[in-house]
Amino acid sequence: MFVRSFVLSCSFLTSLIIVGTGVRAAEVRHAAPEPAETLTIPDVVPAMPDKVSFQSKLSADSYNLIDGYLWKPVGASAQAKVPLVIVAHGHTGMFYCGSNPAYAVAVSGACNVTIQSQYTSLARELTAAGIGMMLVNSFTPARNDRILQLHVNQTGWEIYPLGLNEDKTKRDALVSDHASRPYDLAGAAAAVGTVAPWANGSKLVALGYSHGGSAAMALALSNHPVNTSPLNGGRQFLRIFATYPGCALGGVNTYYKASAAVTPLSIGTGSADTSVPPGTMPGTPSDKGACRERYEAAKTAAVAGSGLFRIDWWNYTGATHSWETAQGPENEAARAHWRAKVLDYAVSLK
Repeated sequence: MFVRSFVLSCSFLTSLIIVGTGVRAAEVRHAAPEPAETLTIPDVVPAMPDKVSFQSKLSADSYNLIDGYLWKPVGASAQAKVPLVIVAHGHTGMFYCGSNPAYAVAVSGACNVTIQSQYTSLARELTAAGIGMMLVNSFTPARNDRILQLHVNQTGWEIYPLGLNEDKTKRDALVSDHASRPYDLAGAAAAVGTVAPWANGSKLVALGYSHGGSAAMALALSNHPVNTSPLNGGRQFLRIFATYPGCALGGVNTYYKASAAVTPLSIGTGSADTSVPPGTMPGTPSDKGACRERYEAAKTAAVAGSGLFRIDWWNYTGATHSWETAQGPENEAARAHWRAKVLDYAVSLK
């Protein structure tokens, strides 16, 4: 395991040296020689992404103008287009308040608004393999202002820059994981030709985490209105990956009932997830868990000739919720295997 990790780290380092542009340098002191020598190494943070805007398919209101952050691989151009992975963040949003303003994409009060390392590391892996990435920010300042207007003189409804309140009673429907955010992903896909002319709009992959995983799953469901004509939201993607989603989509198992997937859908869950327990796997007695119910419904709906798909379900033994950032060998194994699945599929589209 150690050797494998070392090899992966070296590959990242090599790719950053090749990229060269926009990469800051750091120092390391090495004391075998005396006096100690000083070597320059590239920073692990990839080049800053380009910020773009596009309209969510939720509505034409100005507060539904969504931000996207684009990482472009070396060599990608309008003449040499590459696949693009469109990513939906979790309920904590995609930012944190960093200490170094050089890494910030914005400033909000005293906060250096900085993209979480979960997403910058993913961008590094994808771009090193020649794949583009767009991180969709559903929790924008404009939506934040709109929600505060709707809940005037109330506290705890803010969504920017640090995401949703842990109290689920203070989460506005405007940023619902299943009812609203799938339209953001649909809008991102529709805008690719304009905001990322170097990306191949016919080779799109959706990837969501937690709250964003639920958005990605909902985007794929055949009975979700995002998939009615002329939107056809999920069909804009060749494959959708939903990472530890809340399969109940709103707390009950009847949302978008009897759906299969309109495009191949893979979900990744952890058997030890206590935040959104997935349920028992097929081949064992059903406990009516949310993901088990979704799986069985898709199995029934995806009959021959329907043009629909069953769910491809990976349930990682012992992994918890948020394995992208959680510690422990089971979570690390889930993170490595799931990321490899996404990367391998995206690379297969080149």
